[in-house]
Amino acid sequence: MESNNKMEKINIEEKSIELDELMKRAEENALDSEEFMATRKRLEFLTSQKDRTNFLSEIWDLKKKMAKSSVTVKTLYELKMLLEKSKMDKETQISVLAHENAHGNKADSLGAKHESYILSVWKIGDKFGYSVGTHITHPDAWDKDKDKNVSIEYTKAPEEYGGYLSDKDKEDIEQKNNTKN
Repeated sequence: MESNNKMEKINIEEKSIELDELMKRAEENALDSEEFMATRKRLEFLTSQKDRTNFLSEIWDLKKKMAKSSVTVKTLYELKMLLEKSKMDKETQISVLAHENAHGNKADSLGAKHESYILSVWKIGDKFGYSVGTHITHPDAWDKDKDKNVSIEYTKAPEEYGGYLSDKDKEDIEQKNNTKN
């Protein structure tokens, strides 16, 4: 039994080193806050278009740009480790973990698939800012109504779980409610 505990500890230590390297790379490639927000808004706009055919190259370029300043992890524990490395205060870390976990749990309970957590990094002067999100996919077989309704439900999940909706959550819900199928 003791060797199993040592193995788990080694894996956690290895994961910590890996996350240190990924966080360093994201910080080295961090966009300034204005460029980060403009890039994110443009990407959201383009991906919300019904016919994205003419925008595929730009969407791909924007996704690559954002990915360079982001770290993607699969588990809540890995996200916790990342948040600790970000130097966020403990209360904010707990709040972010609960918030993102609510999105993922609700998505899974509704038949969507919570794929990962994403921590994006940007620069504010000589310091860093962080944005955390979830990557959730939907079955191809869903019609547009189900896709939209499920997306709204898991976006609202943090509030349902007793937490808060972020400004981005509120924007996403409003956008989805104003989108015609």
